[in-house]
Amino acid sequence: MLQSTFISTSQRRAVISGKSYKVGDKFGGGVITEIQPYEVVMQRAGKESHLRLLPKLAKETYVVKVPANSQEGGQK
Repeated sequence: MLQSTFISTSQRRAVISGKSYKVGDKFGGGVITEIQPYEVVMQRAGKESHLRLLPKLAKETYVVKVPANSQEGGQK
């Protein structure tokens, strides 16, 4: 699972399943060939595969107003 990528002028690294990797490192039976801001490209058995960062899920918050004189409002 791709957790994050770090891109600077001098290096590119990716954190996959809690471990840090750079281009050329071996992972999952393949070799990391490219690290981009949102994905890692690997070559495995002559095939290219991509690990992608997923966008954060939008969390919705709902506010429910309970009348002050109800038992659910905390007042007795």
